[in-house]
Amino acid sequence: MLDILEQTGLSVAYHHFSKKDGIQPPFILYVENNTDNFMADDKTYTKFQNYSVWLVTKKKDKNLEERLEEVFDNNSLPYNKTSEDYIEDENIYQVNYEI
Repeated sequence: MLDILEQTGLSVAYHHFSKKDGIQPPFILYVENNTDNFMADDKTYTKFQNYSVWLVTKKKDKNLEERLEEVFDNNSLPYNKTSEDYIEDENIYQVNYEI
């Protein structure tokens, strides 16, 4: 997943950046969620890993959202934009995707 998200040209990290990294928005964070495996006859035949991806920006940036969605499309990753939040304490926008 990391190599795919890096195609956006933004800084990317699993779960979080450390404060010493000094990374400022825009950036992308992602985490693994639950699996959605195909099973039959007490056997897992196909494994599917689901991810949450967060695009973090200082202001609403539709161009960056479109760039990220284009990366998903180019890599045949089905996605849903699930929410968009303004985190007042940190003065940032967070657009949330589920893959």
